[in-house]
Amino acid sequence: MSVLSREALEASPLADLHQIASGFGIDGYRRLRKADLIDRMIESQGGDPSEGKSAEPESTPAPRERRPRSREQRDSRESREPRDRSESRDRSDSRRDDRGPRQAESAEPVEGTLSVHGSGSGFLKPKGGGAEVYVSAAQIRRLELSDGDTIGGPVRAPRRSERHPSLVRIETINGSSADDVAPAAPTRSTKPAPISLPTERIALGGDATLAEIDKVAPIGKGSRVVFHGGPHSGKSTALRALAATLRASDGLEVFTVLSGVRQEEEGEWAPVEPLAVETLDSSPDSRARAVERALDKAKRSTSRGGAAVVLVDSVDDLPGAAVRKALASAGMKPKGGSLTVVVVASSPIGGETTVVAFDQAKAAAAKFPAVDVNLSSTIRPDLLLDGRGLKSYQKAHADALKKR
Repeated sequence: MSVLSREALEASPLADLHQIASGFGIDGYRRLRKADLIDRMIESQGGDPSEGKSAEPESTPAPRERRPRSREQRDSRESREPRDRSESRDRSDSRRDDRGPRQAESAEPVEGTLSVHGSGSGFLKPKGGGAEVYVSAAQIRRLELSDGDTIGGPVRAPRRSERHPSLVRIETINGSSADDVAPAAPTRSTKPAPISLPTERIALGGDATLAEIDKVAPIGKGSRVVFHGGPHSGKSTALRALAATLRASDGLEVFTVLSGVRQEEEGEWAPVEPLAVETLDSSPDSRARAVERALDKAKRSTSRGGAAVVLVDSVDDLPGAAVRKALASAGMKPKGGSLTVVVVASSPIGGETTVVAFDQAKAAAAKFPAVDVNLSSTIRPDLLLDGRGLKSYQKAHADALKKR
């Protein structure tokens, strides 16, 4: 006898069965029908999957007694018969299409960006163009998908009453297997997990401006960083250089949001492949949603122990709550993951662990970003730098104070 009875499993919703199957370590459980999944779960407990199954009824109900039709009823039936037979064939064809959806699946999985509608359902916009693919609200809700997620899976052609092809199942989410990034079972404890200060430095190097930042305001995995300065001080140029360096680093997932940028700036950022672009004509709420989508994607990575970085240029026109939420999302996570947030602003925001200031006058004279050492710093640099690096940090700040 299995620990969990067939009756209890059959009465449970599919979402609960998925959580139990995940604990049992059943491979590919999201692709199994409910009945097959229950059999697998009973087998994994050492039970007999045939135990408890209801037998097919041996007797058939007696046919209903037919009443004689009047002549008018017979004439009416005969006049409708050709149309009814045609409709019956259509329904039969439709049922044949429904019985074998896997035969109509695309040979290659389709991947694209998800757009979630107010009803809860959504559409996948395939990479490289093509017809939009319908994604059911149940799939979006079960996997806790967000607007802007990149998803992929097999697609079936639209049926007779449908206008769009449909996603049969979701196999990948943001480049990872859907089974790997599926929401974990809820825990009983509601106490928030502790977040520690960054202890692992992100090596920048290469670019002269980044080398200066690395020296006087080092950035760690989990840092909250603000690049600030006046107009044309080079803060956006420095952020682009940082984005290129981070994308070339192993083990880092980088998500970039351009918020309120001039249209011509898109071309300058193109090689970096920003996640989202909200130009000058977009609303503050639209910009805030773009930032939130990037944070949601990054959090998926950190929940699996990965390291992610979210870059935002800029936060000046975002609602204050959205800016604070973005910075508060950063930190070292208990399971080893880290989320680093770097934003561009005209002035410090508050709550940062790292502030990088840019000197407008020096940048105009030198034609490239100039870091203001006096106004740049990192909280607890000793956690990020070794003995030699810490001495260099302290000397740079001491020299800057003497030059004031």
